[in-house]
Amino acid sequence: MYEDKFKQIIDDIYQLIDAANPDPTYVSCHLEVEGIDFTLAHSTDDDDKIISFCDYGTPPMERRAEILTRLLEANMLSYDSRSPHFAINPETGSVIFIMQIPLENLTAQGVIDILTVQAMGAGTWGVTYFLEDIEQELAAAEME
Repeated sequence: MYEDKFKQIIDDIYQLIDAANPDPTYVSCHLEVEGIDFTLAHSTDDDDKIISFCDYGTPPMERRAEILTRLLEANMLSYDSRSPHFAINPETGSVIFIMQIPLENLTAQGVIDILTVQAMGAGTWGVTYFLEDIEQELAAAEME
């Protein structure tokens, strides 16, 4: 039911960014927004959803355990597989933020806006790895 809507949104996104759709089969859509890589796919479980995969990058080895623990803590707030959550891409080792976007009333500009917000989160993660409160606690302990 929503397959045509998904294809139209993908076509409209490529038109907005002035690029040709490199995948005429619409299996996936690869974009870069604010310097962050995204893959969009039509959900096979929920026909009325787009799945967004936002590539946060690879965590540095020296603090990997702390960083991945923080991401698991963030995942604790996810209640089911339809909630946004973090994962590791087994092929690349990159952290991926996965989110479903409802197709109903969605526009290409709406998708770009959502991806822009996700890109800001990925950009913040690339600097702080969501460990800023741990850093503050360590700094405070050193001052005592």
